[in-house]
Amino acid sequence: MLILLLIYAQMKQRPQFEIVRACEDDCETMCLFLRENYYPFEPINIAMGLDSGHSIANEAHLLDFVKEGTSLLAVATTPQKTLLGVCINGEIFSDENMIEIVSNCTCERYAKFLQFIETVDRCSEFWNRVAVERALSSEALAVLGSVRGQGVGKALLEKTLQVAKDDGFPLLRVDCSSYYSAKLAEQMGLECIYSLPYSEYKNEDGCQIFDPPSPHVEYKLFIHKFL
Repeated sequence: MLILLLIYAQMKQRPQFEIVRACEDDCETMCLFLRENYYPFEPINIAMGLDSGHSIANEAHLLDFVKEGTSLLAVATTPQKTLLGVCINGEIFSDENMIEIVSNCTCERYAKFLQFIETVDRCSEFWNRVAVERALSSEALAVLGSVRGQGVGKALLEKTLQVAKDDGFPLLRVDCSSYYSAKLAEQMGLECIYSLPYSEYKNEDGCQIFDPPSPHVEYKLFIHKFL
């Protein structure tokens, strides 16, 4: 009986929320949310020693995507309308020159991250493989700590799939630096087209560049192609 009561209590506590599109006016709120619920837990951020801070350049990049209107908020259906999660999405193009973007980046730490993404794109032959000229990219997914594992992240990613389809994107790209986000993508049936173990990404001296804490051992790239 005690077990049944505990299960019932957990079911009652499951958050009730709605998923809405973010707009430019939400940028400040999303910025604060990311600082508390994304940057301190993102594996590469931790590996670069930024778990207690973040790259201003990276933050600006993410917030630029918000202005496109494809990013999402998970908002509690309570009078307080507590923000429970965010998913930042943005349009990417096949003709973007990542090498040039890296060389023009004035933030050393963000450039280090961009160099990693350039390596992922190049080694996966991403644009050649997907054979499209544009895609919607899911850049960051963050959920309030107190409601993690209760379906908020899944709902945000499911809605992102719908946004990509409704807005006419031929493809959704989801980059997963975290073990947990990769498991979510797998559970939703997204196709993993490339993975790069962090232990294999090294500098010219053969030293590992990013060494995130367990269980984050690899970076995975997922896609969903719309027919």
